[in-house]
Amino acid sequence: MIRCIEECLTRLGVYSLKWRVQVALRTFFGRLFHGGVSKPDLWSLDMFLAPKIAKSLRRFAEMKRHGVPISVHDMVDKKDQEDDIDFIIWNAILWKIVDGFERMSDDEYCCRTDLEYEQECLDLFADFFFNLWD
Repeated sequence: MIRCIEECLTRLGVYSLKWRVQVALRTFFGRLFHGGVSKPDLWSLDMFLAPKIAKSLRRFAEMKRHGVPISVHDMVDKKDQEDDIDFIIWNAILWKIVDGFERMSDDEYCCRTDLEYEQECLDLFADFFFNLWD
């Protein structure tokens, strides 16, 4: 009899609903009491961090910045180029990193096998990590 009741509840989705409520509560209270990160967030840390990094980098790329990293400045041959070319290159690098993290935020990201573009964006992020200041 108990097995029959459990089977009926499973078919109705009650256990699925119960699980979803438990995860939502764990996430809420975990973030509240553990510095903004809960155990469900840690189950897929890449999917938790990617949208936050993308959002932060997007705001950084959109704001008015006053400088360019030395490594970008050194890439430009100033003899032939206009003065703003280093800012243009730095913006292009930032937007490429933003695009890579936004792609990694997508739900279909974990199912893809061709991640060369995303890896290139991660490499740029690592190369310019200490230059994300203004």
